[in-house]
Amino acid sequence: MMRGAAARLMLIGDPHGGLEPLQEAYRQDVDAVVVLGDLGLTEPLRPPAGAPPICYIPGNHDADHSIHWRSLEASSAESLHGRVASLGGGCRVAGLGGVFRGRVWRPEPPAEAALPGEDAAPADYPGVRCPDPGQWPGELALRHRASIWPQEFAALRRQHADLLVLHEAPAYHRYGFRVLDDLAESLGVSLVVHGHHHGWSQGATATRGVPVVGVALRGVLLAVYDGSGTWRFERIRESQEDSPNVP
Repeated sequence: MMRGAAARLMLIGDPHGGLEPLQEAYRQDVDAVVVLGDLGLTEPLRPPAGAPPICYIPGNHDADHSIHWRSLEASSAESLHGRVASLGGGCRVAGLGGVFRGRVWRPEPPAEAALPGEDAAPADYPGVRCPDPGQWPGELALRHRASIWPQEFAALRRQHADLLVLHEAPAYHRYGFRVLDDLAESLGVSLVVHGHHHGWSQGATATRGVPVVGVALRGVLLAVYDGSGTWRFERIRESQEDSPNVP
């Protein structure tokens, strides 16, 4: 498999309206900054001139209120949700924001439900109730803009990347999902990073042992890719637990 180019990326755990880590990131010598969801914006992000590119995936709380969602969409930042983007000199980053919700798709039991083959229809995934937002009865509720939809998941699964960023956690975490291990391994990534659970954690995917890092609330991880499949990563800002623990 061909690999992307070397890159230095800064990954920020759920800000929940506390944007100090992002403001600090504007001054860092990195190729891009990725926020792992739950930004909690009340106005659009406007990075200053000279700041590194800012990217994000949405979290579940970004769809709690229309002001959060509108501010996110109007920001000068790039959404990575449901796609693969080339960051830095060509490092390929896949993004999947949002959470699993029972009215759309809730793999059960979360840590054990594996996916069928890559050619399977999204409606055949375990736990699916509505595979496509276009099939939702009536107007799509705001909160389901931050739901994980099987159709988007299936499209992402057929691509290739070097890094996968998630809001939800893979199965190593006690609240994680095995289908996200399957996604990482289908993409061929060599690192997975997620937010959502507000604490630092580390593990690996179930089958191929791909490293997984959970980033804490307002924590910051520096991830350096060598372009040949190897990542080096380190915490450069610890968590800030001054907000309610509301994953």
